[in-house]
Amino acid sequence: MRLDPATLADLACAFLPGGYVRACPLVHRATPLGMGHGATRFSSPDAAFKLLYIAQDLQTALAETLIRDRFENRIRRRIGLSEVAAWGATEVVATSPLVLIDLRTTGLLRLGISTDAGRAKAQRRGRALSAAIHGRTDADGILFLSRLTGAICCAVYERAVGKLSATPVEEVSPWTGSFRPCVPSASRSSRSPCGVAAGAFPRHPFALRGWREGFSVPARSASALGPVRLEQRDWCP
Repeated sequence: MRLDPATLADLACAFLPGGYVRACPLVHRATPLGMGHGATRFSSPDAAFKLLYIAQDLQTALAETLIRDRFENRIRRRIGLSEVAAWGATEVVATSPLVLIDLRTTGLLRLGISTDAGRAKAQRRGRALSAAIHGRTDADGILFLSRLTGAICCAVYERAVGKLSATPVEEVSPWTGSFRPCVPSASRSSRSPCGVAAGAFPRHPFALRGWREGFSVPARSASALGPVRLEQRDWCP
């Protein structure tokens, strides 16, 4: 895969996620930042590296892991409580900025890569792109939008996991209900970027904290991304 180093450097930004959410099976609750060689959007096609995903809110974290495409062409949309009970969630923050390749908007177009890499159900192209980014740069991961909810997500490579901190994994089953959007809580009347009411999971501790995004501050120093030096990079909004 051919990637222009200058374009990659221009797409790199410093991102400091605060209150992002990771959904994971409760069998792994002892290692909230643990990783394996899975078959996911940006995983290594040859098990050369590991990564984890964090999402802007609990709804997206569950949509990307537990729900996915199972409700397509179905009027009745239900998940058994026994399945939900096997899942938990943890709040993840970055203790120092992550350098991420920003694919949220025109990144794929500018790289000359098919948008299937970030948005198609088939994930082969996304894995090839991730392998190229991991192998040719020092980036900590990829910043992208969930194809299911449109909310912000981060794929963080194992080499950057030291920049992350996570709370203990908590069960999600007491708060998920039937996954139906509801009227936003009185303390939060706005809607999320994915169009789901902010009060969809009003009692869960992540339901409100998870709406915070990485914040913007001036870049303070130059950083390196592979052969290209990134000078005075703006932080991701």
